[in-house]
Amino acid sequence: MIYFLAVPALLPRRVNAPPLRPDPLPLLTGDLLHPPLSTMFCNRRKIVGIFSREAVEVYQWLIDELVKFKNVKDVRPVYVSSRLEDLRQHTTKCDFAIVYHSQTRGRINVTDVTDSLYDSELEYLSRSFGKANVLVVIDDLDDSSDTMKRQILENQQSIKQYAHNLFLFTRDERFSEAESKCGKLNHIQKIIQGRFIPFDENTVIMNQDNFRHRSLSTTILSGCAHPAACASSIPTCKPTQTENTDKLKTSQSQA
Repeated sequence: MIYFLAVPALLPRRVNAPPLRPDPLPLLTGDLLHPPLSTMFCNRRKIVGIFSREAVEVYQWLIDELVKFKNVKDVRPVYVSSRLEDLRQHTTKCDFAIVYHSQTRGRINVTDVTDSLYDSELEYLSRSFGKANVLVVIDDLDDSSDTMKRQILENQQSIKQYAHNLFLFTRDERFSEAESKCGKLNHIQKIIQGRFIPFDENTVIMNQDNFRHRSLSTTILSGCAHPAACASSIPTCKPTQTENTDKLKTSQSQA
């Protein structure tokens, strides 16, 4: 019988490799905030699904705005029925989800209130796409201020839990070219591009009294790997008649 004796000194030395660092951008699983690295490039075109119980005609204006974004390949309306299983065939065909609700139904009942319309649906979309790829849009409001936004989030906390952000539009605002509307659309485009902003900072950025299109455009381009592509895809806002009048009065008073 032959015995083999392993001599430690003769074994090959192990090269000391540097410790593995955790991946700063983990792959999308469950409700993780970070999407795959490929979605972080602003030139990647995405398919956006609008999930709603409203007729397509009600949010056609939003579709028309989204298709203008160069990073949006297509916008697909998805009617939300009472069967959650019906959503599964659509989630595999989209990269990004927007839950749309209109106050024309009489109430703002998205989640967490009596007769809420999107409790299970919002959670399912968040777990399917990842929280960073889900938005909630509430339309036809009388008030779209930051105060109203905070009030909705306090009463319907699942929106903040399962969606990256909440955007409010008034009846007049959605068909206007006001800077407040343009600012929200630019912010939506920025989120779709993958240039993420923590939820709690949105109120500061979207404050309508302090918003200026130029400042937000600079924010969009900062840190972007493709600034030229992003800059060409930012919509241009036209100041309203009231804004032009205010600027004229200001210039006259300074003179």
